[in-house]
Amino acid sequence: MDRFKNVLIISFLIANIIGLCVWIFSILK
Repeated sequence: MDRFKNVLIISFLIANIIGLCVWIFSILK
């Protein structure tokens, strides 16, 4: 159960980082 929670948190963080990169890219564009 803990491992599954860790995978959820990591995937959530990765999604946030990708969203931030897309947001910054759209502003610079």
